[in-house]
Amino acid sequence: MFMSSRIFLDSSILVESTKGNRTDLFDYLVLNDKYEICISQIVLSEYTFYLLIIEGGKAPLTLKRDKTIPAIIE
Repeated sequence: MFMSSRIFLDSSILVESTKGNRTDLFDYLVLNDKYEICISQIVLSEYTFYLLIIEGGKAPLTLKRDKTIPAIIE
């Protein structure tokens, strides 16, 4: 019987992968089918926050003030 191991990812590994840094561990986990990758809602929320910073180039509150968040999400 094949059993997978669950791996819960932290937002930092997602952020680093998005930035193109230190992706070896992320790539290994995604490509290896013996691991079930899990992400909690909190991690997804944290990642979204950092994604706004990465893609928007400014602090999220500045992006909110400038009303540019919808354009970044699209």
